[in-house]
Amino acid sequence: MSITWPRRDEMAEALAPFVVARLCVAAAYAAAQSAAANSGLDSMWVHVREGLVTWDGTFYRTIAVDGYSLGSSGLAADNPIRFFPLYPLAARALSLFTLGNASIALVVIANVAAFFCLVALRRLVSDTFHDAALARRSMWFLALYPAGAVMVMAYGESLMLLATLGAFLAVRSRRWPLAAALVFAAALTRPVGILLAVPMAIEVWERRAHLRSTRDRVAAVATIGAAPMGTAVYLWAVQRRFGDWRLPIDVQSELRGDPRFPVTRMWDAVRLTLGESQKDGPNLAFAILLIVAIVVMARVVPRSWTAYTVVTVLVALSSTNIDSIGRYGIVAFPVCVAFAHLCSTERRTTAALSVS
Repeated sequence: MSITWPRRDEMAEALAPFVVARLCVAAAYAAAQSAAANSGLDSMWVHVREGLVTWDGTFYRTIAVDGYSLGSSGLAADNPIRFFPLYPLAARALSLFTLGNASIALVVIANVAAFFCLVALRRLVSDTFHDAALARRSMWFLALYPAGAVMVMAYGESLMLLATLGAFLAVRSRRWPLAAALVFAAALTRPVGILLAVPMAIEVWERRAHLRSTRDRVAAVATIGAAPMGTAVYLWAVQRRFGDWRLPIDVQSELRGDPRFPVTRMWDAVRLTLGESQKDGPNLAFAILLIVAIVVMARVVPRSWTAYTVVTVLVALSSTNIDSIGRYGIVAFPVCVAFAHLCSTERRTTAALSVS
């Protein structure tokens, strides 16, 4: 297994799913614009007017332009400190080449990273399973993942996923310093990057026989520690700037609600969906999708991949507010591989991708 610059054939195969995914988002955006124009209720459609830089994207833009603050209203929903820094700082650097327009920079980074995510996933799956068809299907499932619009919009998921896939490629070829750097980058991009410590520990344990030198052993341990270290670096910066390193945690807790036992939270989603409200219906659907994927992947993918998905899903289901469970799932790339394995025929693949 190698981590080198993508080959021409790899990029050519990634182009079709990349373009189709963006056409899907464009069609949805056109439909939303039409609905907004005919509704007569402009206040309900503010996010449509904001385009690809909306919801979390507005916070990333604020950070890229003005840096961090504690929010103007005192409310957690107005506080950008819960967003980790690598993505907006990269956009600030790129905005030097976009005439100072941070919005363009954010969208460019998200989409370029998304394209190379497809390329990296193709290589990782192909080299792991020696199955080119499975690798191509995995690319399509990632591109058309139900919450995949965040890889088109100004969100940090595609950048984190690219660092994650690169880390798995690097560690499996025993390029430990590069793996540690990529894990560190993932942890600086999103809070859930810290969860990479779990699969990296499994990868290192399974390759312990190849760690013959002290340098290799130190680098391998650093690969595990890079995930919590990335999180710690950001919290240290918050402590230095605002005097309280717990601020990102407290803000996130206020928005996500009290910690919950995942099984109990799932049952509440079922009860609410079948009873008084369907608000949790999409979240329940995502949860079921991810659990099915875990059952499938437990038999077919490396143990580190399954462990990474399990801890990601458990974290996603461990809060009162699970509205972002779809986005949590997209960085757990083995989900796409599991469904690509399950849909081994053209008919199954076409049907699943259409539903997705």
